[in-house]
Amino acid sequence: MAGYIEPLPDDAVEVYEFRRRRGGGAIPREFIPACDKGFKEAIKKGSLIGFPVVKVRCVINDGLSHAVDSSEQAFKTAALMAFREAYDRPSR
Repeated sequence: MAGYIEPLPDDAVEVYEFRRRRGGGAIPREFIPACDKGFKEAIKKGSLIGFPVVKVRCVINDGLSHAVDSSEQAFKTAALMAFREAYDRPSR
């Protein structure tokens, strides 16, 4: 899965936003909601002190799928792990 996370504007009403950018198109359409679920699960508890992560936009723009190994659970887990990796990475 490829993408990024970014803060939402201070005046945003929602505390979370998910977007799919048109990119490689390698993630089958039926697995996009699973990615959203994975991100939502990831923001429930931040890694530093355990409070929810708020005012964040999660964007995916590419990924890979496999005819045998791709499943809803696999994409949900991939999104959760991708968020944690991106969130814990120092900003550049």
